[in-house]
Amino acid sequence: MKQNSQAPENKENQASNEPVTRLMPIVGSQERIEATAPKFQQRDRELSTEEKQEEDWGKQNLMTGWWWMLIGGGALVAILVGMVVFSKYLDGPMEVASSEVEVATELDPFEGSPEHWFRKREGKISEEAEELIKSYLSAGDDIAKSKFVRNPEQYLKCVPHWSVKVNPRLENLPKAKWQIKHTGETAFLALRAESEDFLPIRVYFTRYQEGLKLDWKASAAWSEMSVKQLKEVEPSTRNKPVLLRCLISRRDEFYTAPYNEQDHASFMILSPDKSQYLWGYVDRGSELDKELRRIIDHGRFVVDLKKDVRVTLRVQGGGKDTLPSQIELMELVHPEWVQPD
Repeated sequence: MKQNSQAPENKENQASNEPVTRLMPIVGSQERIEATAPKFQQRDRELSTEEKQEEDWGKQNLMTGWWWMLIGGGALVAILVGMVVFSKYLDGPMEVASSEVEVATELDPFEGSPEHWFRKREGKISEEAEELIKSYLSAGDDIAKSKFVRNPEQYLKCVPHWSVKVNPRLENLPKAKWQIKHTGETAFLALRAESEDFLPIRVYFTRYQEGLKLDWKASAAWSEMSVKQLKEVEPSTRNKPVLLRCLISRRDEFYTAPYNEQDHASFMILSPDKSQYLWGYVDRGSELDKELRRIIDHGRFVVDLKKDVRVTLRVQGGGKDTLPSQIELMELVHPEWVQPD
């Protein structure tokens, strides 16, 4: 009886000691695989036919979208170009651009001007002028000095009878101001400096071949008679026109019976050093009156009148009723003091 009661117990113990077999489900029609223990390693899953078709369709749709964008952009560009061409056609025949490239050349603003020769040498022309004036001042006598002067024969004839000297202070030359101008077809270089007496002076240079010459007449303001001499001479004897280098300004302040305001225009005439003056008169409305007004900008309201303008005039005395300080202006020989060639 004891044997029968132990039989189920032995069977249960025997069953607990046997290995357990687990069945793992497999996707699809694959058979079940027995595994003695659970596995946690991740496996690559093979896509089904439906999933592969869906993935291929997505890639194809993406590529097709890009192609449509490119085609649409090209069509838009073609439409815009067509519109531009059509508008040009309506405006007129189109000009075909030349294959040759035109190179823009820098124009010389002084090409054809009398100043062109000086302007091309602006960097060195002042140094040449300084060396020339030093050579002139260091020369022993008038004959030696004449080699550096424009029109040496006239210089030798005039210089003994003219008291004004051309003697700029050499130590101030590096600080001097230079100016290039022209009168007629003659260009010149003007140096604004101080004399040995500390008075303002101008020294003029003109071109000679490929160098410079000192314009002594302009630099010394040579005249056939000075302003002082004209004032000292009896008015009744001043009936011969004389050449005068001077400064001129427009003034309406001093009229007398011989030169009344209705018939005459009045100008102030100053000596080069401004120490002497004369009253100059010209027929109102005459060509000479217009020329002088134009030089000093008279009648132009947008600018101030120029004062002390350098001119070379031909003047003479008036009648018996004129005063010593009154002269008649006969001719504007040339603006500035440099005589054109």
